[in-house]
Amino acid sequence: LGLEEASPAATMEFVILRAKASQESALRAFYTKGLGLEEALPLEFRGKTGATVKFVLTGDGRDFDVDAQCIYWKIGLAIDDLDAYVKARKFVDVEPRQFRDVGYLAHVEDPAGYTIELLQTTFGVGAKTTTSKKPSSSTLIKPRCVGQITVRVKDAEASLAFYRDRLGMSLLSIQPVLDLGFTLYFLAFTDETPPQPDLRAVENREWLYQRPYTTLELQHRHDKTPLHTSKLVDGLKIGVSRARFSTILENQGINEAFAKRLLLRDPDGLHMLVIPHDEDDDHLFDHSKPPPKKKDDNRRGRENNNNRPSS
Repeated sequence: LGLEEASPAATMEFVILRAKASQESALRAFYTKGLGLEEALPLEFRGKTGATVKFVLTGDGRDFDVDAQCIYWKIGLAIDDLDAYVKARKFVDVEPRQFRDVGYLAHVEDPAGYTIELLQTTFGVGAKTTTSKKPSSSTLIKPRCVGQITVRVKDAEASLAFYRDRLGMSLLSIQPVLDLGFTLYFLAFTDETPPQPDLRAVENREWLYQRPYTTLELQHRHDKTPLHTSKLVDGLKIGVSRARFSTILENQGINEAFAKRLLLRDPDGLHMLVIPHDEDDDHLFDHSKPPPKKKDDNRRGRENNNNRPSS
């Protein structure tokens, strides 16, 4: 999956989205020429590390239904110099800005209507900054990676119990934006710890945005706005080590002998496929691929009976 390091204990591997077949060429041009991502396989786009954005094509008759109440919100790209990136990529009417003490960012929309956040790995000029390290010229006009996959949640505690306690993700940052009525939680499959033990500390945020892996960002809206799933968002794929997979199964109360993969829903209904690193079950999300044929137990039983010697 383009990871520079050896396979970690677990990693966010894919976010799987749907788009109309007529949008294929526009999506390809946008994600490669527009955003500067690599097309690893047809309609699978990624940076040097981190998760891959994968599109599954559908017929042209399905309406777009990823709106402000959808559980899935966006991906975020880690950009070292956002002003240089926007200029080099020739994005028109895109004005990067420092958003509170969250980050220096901008938003664009792909041809299918999905939101992409462009998030600088350091704060903007004039903002409180903790990093003096300057990026290399090679990373100025291409994303480092898919830095975040962002989903909305209704109940922060229920979602943290699922992702942190059941799946084993680490909570790396908590970012309240109280005047706008929401709080952001960032989790990842990592053993790293932030520089400051207080997860609300602003000093941790640039460190967070410079990680070479993809984080899961939960936006909890305090007004408990109703949320819905989308037929256009198939979900997330998570690859884990055998040891971590065993732990996850144990947390679910599932006997390891009877599970090679795990298809879960988070508390808000988002699908996620959890598999060991040496398994590959894209067909569970990618409906353009037929699932493997199952043996017909009844037929097998009839054949066994026919082969039995008569008494």
